[in-house]
Amino acid sequence: MATYVILAQHRADNCPTSNAKVLKRAQDMAGQIGALLTKHKVKMLSGPHIMGLSHKMVVVVDAPSVEAVRDFGMDAGLVQWNEVEVYPSWSMEEALKRAAALQPIPW
Repeated sequence: MATYVILAQHRADNCPTSNAKVLKRAQDMAGQIGALLTKHKVKMLSGPHIMGLSHKMVVVVDAPSVEAVRDFGMDAGLVQWNEVEVYPSWSMEEALKRAAALQPIPW
């Protein structure tokens, strides 16, 4: 399993607070999240964190592959009203371990 960060954002006119169709879709999606996580073997570690006025959301997940995260996002319908980005992520400990293994730049 690897850790991934999902970032999603939408325009104000596509926000569930201003668009009744998007609100209905978001409510439907919320009811399906558990089953979709199980289906794609994705474990939610943190979130979804809705960053209020900025129309952005962050979710941190563990998944067997980026494809599993992608398929989860598609099945959930996140792309229907959001721009979605998925990033592989390391813990601070892992990042420092990898950084220490690099040769210093001879400035």
